[in-house]
Amino acid sequence: MQNSFTTQSNGKDLSVDSNQEITLTLMEEEFAKLRRAFPESENIHQVATDIAKIATQEFINLLAGEKRYLSLSHQYIEWLEELYKHVLPNEEYTYNRIAENFNFPPGQGAYITRILRSRQYGEKYKAALVSLESKLKREKQTKLETERLRKFKANDSDLIGKTVEVWLSARERDLLKSIVNTLIEDTLNLGKTDIPEFCQVRHGNHFRITIHLQDLESVLEKLKLMV
Repeated sequence: MQNSFTTQSNGKDLSVDSNQEITLTLMEEEFAKLRRAFPESENIHQVATDIAKIATQEFINLLAGEKRYLSLSHQYIEWLEELYKHVLPNEEYTYNRIAENFNFPPGQGAYITRILRSRQYGEKYKAALVSLESKLKREKQTKLETERLRKFKANDSDLIGKTVEVWLSARERDLLKSIVNTLIEDTLNLGKTDIPEFCQVRHGNHFRITIHLQDLESVLEKLKLMV
């Protein structure tokens, strides 16, 4: 079974002088492969269109002598960077997506993920710090307001032992884990026994985190020094 649809170049994307319509025909098994690679996509035809634009631009650059890759790994990294930019603009680079959804071998998938995340590190790291702090503050405030409604009056002592749940991206989770590990080290150095911790459940490329409020407070204190 074939699926045909039309995509339009805008000159800039495909390096042509005027707008042109291009009909792209894919077999059903090819669409099935795309659905496995992008299971969350609600518009797999748009995904195919975006990939077609990337592929066309790559070949035009190749034929024009404007782009050459140092190695096959370099080529894969550049291609995936473009793919994320156009198809997954709000998603973090993750081993799960690259190795499992995109079927890269484990060793190569880990290497490519590490390189891509290191490229993202500067700007994305700062954005993740701000986002993590915002999410934790919001969940703390929500918990306080809930307790006030339930008890009419609540203070910090009422929240001892209470937990909150928060959804984090992979990078935000990694930052939280790093901060908690630092808190654990500080706690052990002080000879204390109340070791900070959090629980996590993975859902695709995001994590549902459960953390005690007193530990959340400690994390927020550390974040103040980092943001």
